[in-house]
Amino acid sequence: MKIPIQMPEIDATIPVVSLWLASEGDFLLQGDRLIEIMAGSATFDVPAPRSGYLSARLCLKNDLVTAGQILGYIEIEGNGELSRE
Repeated sequence: MKIPIQMPEIDATIPVVSLWLASEGDFLLQGDRLIEIMAGSATFDVPAPRSGYLSARLCLKNDLVTAGQILGYIEIEGNGELSRE
C-alpha cells in the first residue's frame, strides 16, 4: 500500500525543496527526517509519515511546494508494521 508524503502547512512564504535525505528504495522509520524544506532563511523537515520504503519522489530540489501537496510515497507491506532488521 502506498502512503502519501504530504507537505505540511508551515507559516512561511515560498517554501522550496532544499534536499531529499533519502533515495527511492531506502527504508525509513516513521518520523525519520525525509525532506528538507527551505522557506526564506528558515529550514523545516518533513518526516516520514510511516515506516516503509520510499517508493517515489514527486518533486525535485528547488521545486516550489504548497501545503497539502503530495511530495512522494512510502510503500508499506501488509499491515504496515515494518521494522529495520
